[in-house]
Amino acid sequence: MKAETRLAIKIAAAAFAVFLLCTFVIRIDLCKGNEMYPSLRDGDLVISARLCTFRTGDIAAYKDPQSGRLRLSRIAAMPGCSVDINEYGEFLVNNMIAADFEFYRTEPTEGSEQKYPLALAEDEFFLLDDNRPAGNDSRSFGPVKGKELISKVVFVIRRRGF
Repeated sequence: MKAETRLAIKIAAAAFAVFLLCTFVIRIDLCKGNEMYPSLRDGDLVISARLCTFRTGDIAAYKDPQSGRLRLSRIAAMPGCSVDINEYGEFLVNNMIAADFEFYRTEPTEGSEQKYPLALAEDEFFLLDDNRPAGNDSRSFGPVKGKELISKVVFVIRRRGF
């Protein structure tokens, strides 16, 4: 076999491997908006893993149930938990202040029909944006089904404000 043919086969195999990796294992997305500021900023390049397990505190990519667009939010409560927001703006999970979320005041979203306390089903996640006033998260549209979670953010490349 000629050297050129072997090289072409190697390039095709490498391209196919990259295609499979980007289709089934990782995602590369551009963060749009500042709902997750300061963790993520508008214009950041986000690399996320598709084959993963989710935990509280992870930033997840998911399909917005209202608009259908890709969004990024933090997992605040896992399936089977009880979620509440008290009169002081404290976010409660299973009647305890969620330590990871106590630095941000949490208010129910105006105009939302979401009622608290809220019991999550076995396949539902409660998601919150880090920038709560600018956010449009589970306070607005309710819990997100596990099948709507696409991937977990594992790496961020800042494109602005180095």
